[in-house]
Amino acid sequence: MSTEKMLKQFIDEVKEIINTDIFIENSKEKNGLKDNIPLIDIPLDDLTYTVKIPKESNLSLRERNLIRFILKEYLKNKYYLKPDIKNIISKLLNESMSNFEINEAIKNSGFNLDEGISVFSIKLFKEDNVKEIIALIENIDKENIIISKQDKDLLVILYQDNNVKEMNLARIIVDTIETEMFQKIKIGIGSKENILDIKKAYKESLTSLKLGIEYEIAKSIYNYKDLITYRILSTIPKEKLIDIYNSLVKKSFDNLDNSEIKTAMKFIENDLNLSLAARKLYIHRNTLIYRIEKIEKLTRFDLRKFKDALEFKLLLIIYKYLNEKHFG
Repeated sequence: MSTEKMLKQFIDEVKEIINTDIFIENSKEKNGLKDNIPLIDIPLDDLTYTVKIPKESNLSLRERNLIRFILKEYLKNKYYLKPDIKNIISKLLNESMSNFEINEAIKNSGFNLDEGISVFSIKLFKEDNVKEIIALIENIDKENIIISKQDKDLLVILYQDNNVKEMNLARIIVDTIETEMFQKIKIGIGSKENILDIKKAYKESLTSLKLGIEYEIAKSIYNYKDLITYRILSTIPKEKLIDIYNSLVKKSFDNLDNSEIKTAMKFIENDLNLSLAARKLYIHRNTLIYRIEKIEKLTRFDLRKFKDALEFKLLLIIYKYLNEKHFG
């Protein structure tokens, strides 16, 4: 007996038990059942079979979930089905699913329900070697990484390993792609979430990627938790930002050259530590003090004071963003 006939015979048996009509269609030959309610997709013999019940069915959501569970368990044992990971991930990230459905999808993906999960969104700038990039990333950690192509230039990684920090993994991915493929990529990282909140983590990773690229942050990795300033700025209407630019920013920052702006940012990035910032800039500590005093004369911001440094950084972000996007 063919696999398809065995499947249909099993569906007929279930139909008798639950006293409800059940239909089945495959991805090649649609039977006009689009208005009915899908229960489960079954990949078999290069086709995907969809089991459905009538849309007017009186079965409760709980009863549907129970039937879905029974079908999955039987089919796993009977046909040794391999989960369709690509389809599972796409549904997890993009569709509305109950906690029961999320739990089942996560279990079929091989993840631990008791641990948090990290989501990376990876922006590709070339589309002709996506398969090679996916293979390289999978080889980094085959046990804990699942990767899915969500768009022609967007990959999504689900990652679960408490022994490796997500930023470390992201750096390894960037270094591997740059070294092996001579290609730049950008990675957005969402907050590490309870596995039931995977969609939230995915949206945060996309937001991180969008902000990093839009504000031209000079990094390859953007972590949602580190982008508080940019997240706040993104909620302010452009007209308001332009008002701030015209009234507070332009006069001060137009007086600074690129080396002075670089000095200011390096000093702020190093927690207002003169010695550390001087080392990073490869200049003498006294030279750095001279530059900071010059910046104060030109802008009225004393970067050695936390309040002034905070305001300077915020206004500089607005200055660079609007200069490049609107006045460049």
